[in-house]
Amino acid sequence: MKKNRWKVMAALAAAAVLALSACGNSGEDGSTQAAASADAGDAAAAAPTGTGEGSGEVGKSDIVIAGKSDIKTLDPMGTNDTTSSIAHRHIYSRLIEIDENSEIVGDLAESWEHLIPKECWEDAREEARERVNLDIETDIQGFDIDAAAIKAARANAKMAGVDRLIHFQQRPVSELRHSKPFGFIVTNPPYGERIEEKSNLPALYREIGESYKGLDRWSMYLITAYDKAENDIGRKADKNRKIYNGMMKTYYYQFLGPRPPKKGSIKE
Repeated sequence: MKKNRWKVMAALAAAAVLALSACGNSGEDGSTQAAASADAGDAAAAAPTGTGEGSGEVGKSDIVIAGKSDIKTLDPMGTNDTTSSIAHRHIYSRLIEIDENSEIVGDLAESWEHLIPKECWEDAREEARERVNLDIETDIQGFDIDAAAIKAARANAKMAGVDRLIHFQQRPVSELRHSKPFGFIVTNPPYGERIEEKSNLPALYREIGESYKGLDRWSMYLITAYDKAENDIGRKADKNRKIYNGMMKTYYYQFLGPRPPKKGSIKE
C-alpha cells in the first residue's frame, strides 16, 4: 500500500513538471508563446483573442509576455517583482476589475451566481454609490521627490474620484513640514531594493528623523525592510511589527505622538 502511494505521488510530480515545461516553452501548435523585447517597458502582458492554431494569430488560451526581466514565480502569494505581478493579472481572476471608465466591475466575485444573485451585486453597488460623500474638508498632502511618482499619484487619485481631497507636491523629505501641531505621516521610503547604493540609506533615514523632529507632536507610521531605520531616525519606535511584502521581510514602525485635544479645542 505504501509502495503504491509513493508511485501515485511520483506520477503527480512528473505531471506537474510536464505542465510547467509546457507553460515555459513554445509548442508546435502555438499554444504558449513567449517574447522578450529590450525596447519594452518593465513588463507587458496580454491574452488577446484570435483564431489560434495555424493562423499566425494569438488565441484565447495564449499568453504573451514581453519584458526586460523574466517572470520569477507563478505563485500569486510569492511575487515581489513587476513582471510577475503583471503576468498574474492576466492569468488569475480577481474579485473585481476597473473598466475603461474607471468604474468598479465584478470579476471572480460576481461569477458565483448560484450563491449570490446578480441583483444583490447591483443593489450593493448602488448603496455604495449613494453613501459616497465628497463634500468634506480634508488636509491630506502627498509628497515625493520624483516628479513621475507625483504624476502617477495624481492620476490614481483622479481615477478614484478623490483628487479634490488630496494636495500633491514634489518635495524632498528634508522639506517636510506643516503648520498644524497635530497630524500623522504615512511613508514607505526606499530600503535598498530600489536604490543602487545601499550606502545612501543612512543619510536618507537621518533626514527623515530630522524632519520628524520638527513635527514632534505628530505620529509617524513607516514601512521598510531597512533594519537600521530606528538607529538612523534617532528614535526607537513605540511599536514595531514584522510583516511580509511578498517574500521580503519588512518592518512596520509606529512612532506615536501625543493624543490630540478634542475637536474644537486645538490652538494652532
